[in-house]
Amino acid sequence: MVKRVLSRPLPSSPSLHGGLTGVAVVSGYALIAAANTCALAQRDRRPRRAHLRALGLGRAQLLRCVLYEVLGAAALGLTLSAVTALVCLTPLSRAVGEGVFPALDVPWTTGVLAAALAAVALPAVLVAHPMRGIRQQFAGDAS
Repeated sequence: MVKRVLSRPLPSSPSLHGGLTGVAVVSGYALIAAANTCALAQRDRRPRRAHLRALGLGRAQLLRCVLYEVLGAAALGLTLSAVTALVCLTPLSRAVGEGVFPALDVPWTTGVLAAALAAVALPAVLVAHPMRGIRQQFAGDAS
């Protein structure tokens, strides 16, 4: 019984692929929720952005402000989630015999971090400049 608990699935086992698929689905849902939250938060800040533009902030400066805000919130969220995961997974890692710290899979971790940053930054930038291309396209027809 103990031997079976401590044995790890092989890298090509169906249980590992099923587990990774489940993690991918849950992570995808979390990324969609984060993107939606960032887009809604930026939409609610339109009057503040208009005020900053009226005070003389350029478009590039305003876009940098939006990106700094979103990436700062994402970094805080990633840090808190990493600490929570470490606290929760360390006892499990010890019980399974993996060592003090859980194993870190570098390709998956960097992929998830890149997807998380893109999921929060892209919607925020798109909401900060709504229909910019359409306005530029029809700017000559307004007069």
